[in-house]
Amino acid sequence: MEPWLIVLSFMAIALMRVAQKVCSKKVSNEVSGKTFFHYGGYYQLLSALFSLITLIFVGFHGFDLPTVLCALATAVFMAIELFAGIEALKGCSLIVSQMFSVGALFIPCLLGIFLFNEPMSTWQWIGLGVFMVAVYFLVAPTKAKTQETPTQKMSVKTIFMLVLTLLSGGMTMVVQKWFGVHVPGGNVATYSFLMFALNALMLYVCYLVIILFKKEKTTDGETVKETKAKWQPLSKVLLICGAFLAFAVFVINMLVTELGKTVESAILFSVSYAISILITILVGAIYYKEKISWKNIIGIVLCVGALAIINFL
Repeated sequence: MEPWLIVLSFMAIALMRVAQKVCSKKVSNEVSGKTFFHYGGYYQLLSALFSLITLIFVGFHGFDLPTVLCALATAVFMAIELFAGIEALKGCSLIVSQMFSVGALFIPCLLGIFLFNEPMSTWQWIGLGVFMVAVYFLVAPTKAKTQETPTQKMSVKTIFMLVLTLLSGGMTMVVQKWFGVHVPGGNVATYSFLMFALNALMLYVCYLVIILFKKEKTTDGETVKETKAKWQPLSKVLLICGAFLAFAVFVINMLVTELGKTVESAILFSVSYAISILITILVGAIYYKEKISWKNIIGIVLCVGALAIINFL
């Protein structure tokens, strides 16, 4: 891929990240419990639809066994990462969870040495270390604590879920890279369609299981009753935001998978992560008027420096 096209792809990813973060923020207060599975299945299904439309233009080919297996593996790892991330947040802070998620970056960089013949230089390892320090400052709270809270020791379950988040997130990136490198002539649209469709299927299966077997507590005056969970339609906000989010996720996945064919793992995933984190902060500051602390500013400077080290040294 030509250098100018790579730069253009990263710019498109940055633009889609803006849409992704704005939509996620908009629906954050409405997505909880069983709604999470309904909303997740909805936008994943729309992403599959966008991939299907792309197939009309690029041709319905690439439905071979390697592509199906890669799509299935990606969908499974994404589902595990999603579940483990939610469970981990029940017993740890958002900062700790974010650090483990970003730590997944080391897995494709390490395995890339053996699987994709991408040796890492000393400077690139140093750059990744600086990047991790940058992430710590970037995800630091923007406000000081207003009251003291007792320090809680993380349970074995929480630690396990954090490690599972790291491993599954890293393996998702590895499979994306594997498809780009080891599936000759692989159709990225086919891969995306199968991945999103399988992910939507798994989320909706979970949603149906909740509806069929979980009971909800309702209050009738002073009486508490247990009733069967019901299928609830998504609100207008969720429907609209889900459509924009589906398109953004579709474009990001297509571009990252396509870039994986020629761009080294250390560069591809570090830049992708950096864009995601920086866009989160900028959208929060500009669109939602959230304050940027001095720690965030240090993190931004370190992040830019880390990317310069990884890409140019």
